[in-house]
Amino acid sequence: MRVRFLVLFLLAVASLAQQQPSPASLIGQPLGELAALRWVTADGKPPAPGPTLWRWWTVDCPFCRDSLPDLAALAKAHAAQGLRLVAVFHDKSGRPPADARLQAYLAGLGVDAVLARDDDWRELRPLLQRGASAQATSISVLTDAAGIVRYVHPGPRLHERRAVAHPEAAAAFVELRTAIAGMLGTVTELAIDAAVPQRRVQVWQPPGGPAQGPVVVWIAGSGWRQAGQDPQPIAAALQAAGIRCVVAHHRLGAAGSWRLAMQDLAHAVTAVRAGLHGQFAADSPIVLAGHGSGAWAALLLASDPQWLEAVAVRKADIAGVLALSPPTDLRAAESGRGRRLGDLLLREGDATVFGGESEMAASSPVTHGVLLPPVFCVVGAGDLPMLLADANAFAGRAREAGTRVEVARAPGRRHAQVPMILGEESALGADVLTFLRDPGGLGR
Repeated sequence: MRVRFLVLFLLAVASLAQQQPSPASLIGQPLGELAALRWVTADGKPPAPGPTLWRWWTVDCPFCRDSLPDLAALAKAHAAQGLRLVAVFHDKSGRPPADARLQAYLAGLGVDAVLARDDDWRELRPLLQRGASAQATSISVLTDAAGIVRYVHPGPRLHERRAVAHPEAAAAFVELRTAIAGMLGTVTELAIDAAVPQRRVQVWQPPGGPAQGPVVVWIAGSGWRQAGQDPQPIAAALQAAGIRCVVAHHRLGAAGSWRLAMQDLAHAVTAVRAGLHGQFAADSPIVLAGHGSGAWAALLLASDPQWLEAVAVRKADIAGVLALSPPTDLRAAESGRGRRLGDLLLREGDATVFGGESEMAASSPVTHGVLLPPVFCVVGAGDLPMLLADANAFAGRAREAGTRVEVARAPGRRHAQVPMILGEESALGADVLTFLRDPGGLGR
């Protein structure tokens, strides 16, 4: 009888344990509006919706002291993809510290985070009841841009430092990294040639594993002489759209350096073609893309066969070219006294990277009238005045050679604003993304 009673008791306990919510029960569910939080921000309002890493913490908590800096570093590593850390203070003392003390405490840990307060646990307590944790209050939650929970750690420790002393914290941190990669995708820095440090790339893989379709090799605009436009927001927008992107860097600035830049970019293309150490399937189709001088380089790689032939890349390996605000004609009209782009370069000193006027014709995509892969050019309505006419002249010559070319205008966009179409919801933005996914469909 006693044995039977003990068995029934153990079965009841096991059944009750199975009914208790666990952290896993939150995965795939909305985190909630968290309307009771008080935001310690400039305007007292929460940040705009976006992927967020939430950490509930208290002052002088040793677990939080170890965890917050590593969580902040992880959020910073994914900042270009929109991830931010929200540090939610919940009071255990009965004497809630002032906002300034909390801000100073985080700053002392080197933690850059959005600060929020949940002093009376009005948001924390329901999360604990939903299964976030049965062992601690310093929980960590990862949510996507729609506010859906993608990962929950029940606390108290979540960090990679002192892994020998706290292997469970380090193992959980690896799980968090994996969850972020699955949600946002990955970003990997790779060197193409150790002897030339500028020959390096950033590989932006979309979330959800290997993607299909072409690989976009993005060449950032630089004005030829120095690094200019930050390519990360563009790469992040493509990644979020499910498009594989490789940001290619090159040498800048020295007299005659345009040829070095073209060599560097050609090496990047052949590395992508070979799969970039397993990042892609070998022989994946490639779309060359860029803005400003980056668009110039993309068009010149495709139109002047010497650069890709030197690294054994065939013209057929390039599936298309996306050229935003492209300089297609660098020739000067009257030794710098006219209104062509070449004249502007001569006046402002940018022509030095070409070694003078004699090289500016050879480096003009419009002078290479050969059959190209499909080309999509976009020029801003408020762009440099000569770019639209030059793009149309380039398109006319390319069409004579049998190339499919489209030239579109971005309404309301000045030169530096044109790349923003990649991340906006508009008919033109949708057309550009469609082209990147299937450049062969242009004009069909």
